[in-house]
Amino acid sequence: PPPSVVSAGRNDLRDNATLYDLQVDIDVGANVPRGDHTLFAHAPGGITNRVKIYVETANELAEVEPNDTSATANSFDTNLVTVGKMDVAGDADVYSFEGEADDEIVYHVVSTSVGSNLNSHLTIIDSAGKELARSDETRFGNRMEPRVGFRFPAAGTYFVRITDKAFGSGGHYRLYGGEIPYVTSF
Repeated sequence: PPPSVVSAGRNDLRDNATLYDLQVDIDVGANVPRGDHTLFAHAPGGITNRVKIYVETANELAEVEPNDTSATANSFDTNLVTVGKMDVAGDADVYSFEGEADDEIVYHVVSTSVGSNLNSHLTIIDSAGKELARSDETRFGNRMEPRVGFRFPAAGTYFVRITDKAFGSGGHYRLYGGEIPYVTSF
């Protein structure tokens, strides 16, 4: 493409850079650890911008809308990573699961560490709609990526509810749940 002219106050800046499309296929080896990694390339015009990629070792399940209430909740499986998004301002994503008496499960939302703007709030709710635990309680910390550990008092249907504390939209997340190691005190 021809150079473009950008108006910057009284000065005109000329962009003489040639634009390149760079498409890459990434094969992740078995020894690459789970988590975020930074990718960049040396291209003819210099070094590309850095892009964060996230390597996952568990299978994923995508959220399906509508799932804003317990009546429309998606099923949650602790053997999978649930991938979701706050589709509209004020959105809530609700997931149902069966809990057993005395099971102790940790739920963890990963968002900002994978490039999302989501400031999530995580709540555990019973089948009667009673809030049992939430991520902004002092004992769980008040993090942008909340964790909630909970011991279920009885067998039954329970719900995990995710919202954005800022009532924003567009933030994406990864929801983990299971017998995940979790520090409760020092």
